[in-house]
Amino acid sequence: KMAKATRYDRQLRLWGDHGQSDLEAASICVIGSSGLATELLKNLVLPGIGSFTIVDDAKVSETDLTNNFFVSKEFLGQPRAKVATQLLCELNENVKGDFVEENVATLLDTNPTFFTGFTLVVATQMPFDLLARLAAVTWTHTPLVAVRVYGMIGAVRIAVKEHYVHEAHPDDSLPDLRALHPFPSLAALAAEYNLETLTDIEHAHVPYLVLILQALAQWRETHEGRNPTTRAEKDGFRQHLQAMRRAHMQSEENFDEAIKAVNVALVTHELAGPLQAIFADERAHISDAKTTPFWLVARALRVFHETHGSLPLSGVVPDMTADSASYARVHGVFADKARADQAEIAASVARVQADTTAPVPDEFIKLLCKNAPWLQLLAYTSLSVEENVAEIRATIETNLENPESLIVWYLLLRAADRFYRAKRTYPGQYDRQLEEDFVDLKSEVAALLADAGVAAPFNDEYIQEFCRFGASELHSMASIIGGIAAQETIKLVTHQYVPLDNTLVFNGAAAAMESFRL
Repeated sequence: KMAKATRYDRQLRLWGDHGQSDLEAASICVIGSSGLATELLKNLVLPGIGSFTIVDDAKVSETDLTNNFFVSKEFLGQPRAKVATQLLCELNENVKGDFVEENVATLLDTNPTFFTGFTLVVATQMPFDLLARLAAVTWTHTPLVAVRVYGMIGAVRIAVKEHYVHEAHPDDSLPDLRALHPFPSLAALAAEYNLETLTDIEHAHVPYLVLILQALAQWRETHEGRNPTTRAEKDGFRQHLQAMRRAHMQSEENFDEAIKAVNVALVTHELAGPLQAIFADERAHISDAKTTPFWLVARALRVFHETHGSLPLSGVVPDMTADSASYARVHGVFADKARADQAEIAASVARVQADTTAPVPDEFIKLLCKNAPWLQLLAYTSLSVEENVAEIRATIETNLENPESLIVWYLLLRAADRFYRAKRTYPGQYDRQLEEDFVDLKSEVAALLADAGVAAPFNDEYIQEFCRFGASELHSMASIIGGIAAQETIKLVTHQYVPLDNTLVFNGAAAAMESFRL
């Protein structure tokens, strides 16, 4: 077998060993085994999802041969879920696959708790009324990802009561250098450097953070103990750093870095809105036997912030022009402080943890401490709310005012499901009925808008185009939407990166994509 580090090298750089462990521990239920389902599963099997179970009672048909690479002619008439499972497992011998040859509606009637035994459930090509039934079962604890392809239109919807993100991986995060309020060991380290007595080489390799800390100490002496805050003061502080250079030295990159890093080093780290919301939540103020590890650590983080006025130090130090020994010393004091902060959080968790609750793993505490500034708790809206279109009237009205909005395709998907409920076929599936289907689908759109209380006009050209799609499942669209849904699934399983909230619509013909909170 190929070594894990070699097989998964690229993705380990994205979500780390711990993210890979979460992925390998996950069990995914996928409802459906059409081309969309197998494309999605392919993108979960290859990165090493722990196990998957396909639920579907369909047989391999001639249509499958045109859009599903995981079936072939010799399998015609055989259970499609069984065939897809066998071929998908060939992609990765470390992944376990299973199938249940049963109709999902029947399973919801006879054994609804079946779906709550998985880490996550993916529903493909499911009409809205059946999807709402499934979502009612999974809502509280099991994330549901609904995926749809209809001609050149694709859609993804995430439904779960709430989801926390412990590693958001923000693109614009700033290093926490503690320059304005250095902790004792950092202040002591900066004070040890006597710039006057250093050789030219040593002077050019003093870490820029030390230069900023010494310059700040000197600045405060001449400015009544204040740090530079205004733009003019920061410009003056840069000039002060410039004056600390040695005049005869042609170039000192460490001073260039210090001057460039002034805005970053002097930033005041305020609590981000999502973290404020977590700290304000009542669950961050209580603890009992039902308190989850996330909320135990969140409570400890809140107490830490209230006590110290800051979050635990991450321990991450940016690159600096410095000799190895000097950089190692800076890195060491940051690492020591981060470990001390994590120990304080761990002790706080242990003090309030109920005796009946399993201990919170140290690695989980370390993870949340390191990523504390960017923790998020996403509260989703349920499909039961969305099912009553009057509840999403404002979103529909606002977006229909924009002629470029993709909300029209969302509405047509909902109208097509109503059409299907009445006729047990989708509009345009039979060419001979195109004109009749257009009239009926137009009536369903009008009824849907009326139910929502929306009086906006709806362009007939969209309805005609939708009928021409004939509910076809094109492989190119299945590949794109399956890939997107697989990415969202991995985000939910690993609690890394911020997932969709909550609906995405993709128009393949226009290469346009838009998200909505419905």
